[in-house]
Amino acid sequence: MKRCAQCILPENYPGISFNKQGICNYCLEESKKSEVTQERKKELRVDLEKTIKECRGSGEDYDCLVSLSGGKDSAYLAYLMKREYKLRVLTFTVDIGFMSKRALDNVKRIVPKLDVDHIFFKPRNGFYKKLFSFLFTHMSAKGCIPTICFVCGPVTDGIILKVAVEKNIPLIFHGYGPNQPPDTHYFYEFPRYHLQGDGFAPNIFQNDVFDEEDRNVLWNCNKYKELKSLPRVLMPLHVLDYDEDEVTKKVEDLRLIAKGKASPMVTNCLLNWPMIYFQTKKLGYNPYIDFFSDLLRAGKANRRKWLLLEKIMAWQIKLGIFKRKEIRYVLSKLSISEEDVLNREWD
Repeated sequence: MKRCAQCILPENYPGISFNKQGICNYCLEESKKSEVTQERKKELRVDLEKTIKECRGSGEDYDCLVSLSGGKDSAYLAYLMKREYKLRVLTFTVDIGFMSKRALDNVKRIVPKLDVDHIFFKPRNGFYKKLFSFLFTHMSAKGCIPTICFVCGPVTDGIILKVAVEKNIPLIFHGYGPNQPPDTHYFYEFPRYHLQGDGFAPNIFQNDVFDEEDRNVLWNCNKYKELKSLPRVLMPLHVLDYDEDEVTKKVEDLRLIAKGKASPMVTNCLLNWPMIYFQTKKLGYNPYIDFFSDLLRAGKANRRKWLLLEKIMAWQIKLGIFKRKEIRYVLSKLSISEEDVLNREWD
């Protein structure tokens, strides 16, 4: 299969084309934006430093809430805010029911190492099972990430926002990498109109499958109309100097995450394995291929490494040996079958 000579997007990726040098149109478009992006990053870096300085000591008990997933980026962000910026940090983990053992172990390691307070939150039994069973059996032609992650992410972000508001915490920090979260396309900060709107309550919750108790889990800005201000929700890794390998080395050197357990391919979420499997089978390409390619365009990842991993996964899926145990486990917990996903139209 032909792939871009600069990133690793394949020839069957939607809307792709190549120039004579074998470079795809997505890489060519990105190169035109790079200078503007760098200027904007410098401005926002100044805002980040100013915001952190102003918030220090401004909350009742905490200066900031850091969303802690158990991955390298959130571990690194928690370290920065606690050790480098000297903030009073509350770390917060939402258990969606499919956290990997490794992610859970990482959280248990990070919290005492940094000596931070931590809340582990899990909605009532059945909420996430109902949600993910519905999503896996109602896939969009756009793929697994728009179908599943673009719903799960806002739900989780909304839960975190509720906690910050109730605890009067002025800042929320998410450990989203330079090209995340792709569902909102927001850079550095969730704008105020997003917090005041229904962006944390995806439309699917209007489906009859979900009841009022399910909808009560979501952020509802109408319940907080009397508030004079809402927390700022920032993504510092968008504007800080970020190199994937350096971040991995840092959290391992600090022993926040055990050596060899910070790899982005050792997923924090078990749902990623069936997502990779089903989309590659159905659409012919990995759902994370665009994310890997974005990192490569920005010079923040190694092309040879990601290309090799991509080829290995595609080969394993073709042979039917890709993460079978993990995929069966997820499907069993959701009470659905492989056929329920693959035999439906993705529309």
